Amino acid sequence: MTGFVLLAVSAVPAGMLSDRIGRRPVLLGAVATSVVTSLAQYFVRRHFWAFNAVRLVRGFFGVVPPVALAYAADIHVDRRCRDKEISLLTAFSMVGATFGGIIAVVLRLLDAGLFSPLLVAAGLNVTSLVFVYFCLLEPERHKESNQIEESRGTINVQVTVAVAVGAVLDNVGSIGLYPLLITPVAFQIFLMDF
Repeated sequence: MTGFVLLAVSAVPAGMLSDRIGRRPVLLGAVATSVVTSLAQYFVRRHFWAFNAVRLVRGFFGVVPPVALAYAADIHVDRRCRDKEISLLTAFSMVGATFGGIIAVVLRLLDAGLFSPLLVAAGLNVTSLVFVYFCLLEPERHKESNQIEESRGTINVQVTVAVAVGAVLDNVGSIGLYPLLITPVAFQIFLMDF
């Protein structure tokens, strides 16, 4: 819960930073931090306060959704296309969160361990990091070619797919797998360790 509070606090400065240095570097940094914090959470899983401290760091740097929405607003001149893409991003975010929860339940049923979703999350976020690094273009470099397509009333498919797949991978890896980790069962394991 505290991680989401820190996300709310850090979303505005992250948006301002992405306005200044670009959306891509902020997204790369946020997803890379997600990989590191997923692994860190797994390794400190038996230490209640350390686990929560890493969750705080993860929450503070979990700014992918607001920056991705800002990216979508940057690449579309036409309001109708921009609104459509933002709606798609929101929908993919929810789909990613839903499937992440399903993956967590399946891993638990397979006796993979209560904290194994953290490793899956790290792997999915590495995939997302590679995807963002190689496929995501900065909006300023892309606006001129995008304006030509916008004038014809079409959406640039490559950019739409890049942002949507990145959002799904990030949400499956970061938000979707974690609800299982904050259940009373997880808290009980922490209490038993003490």
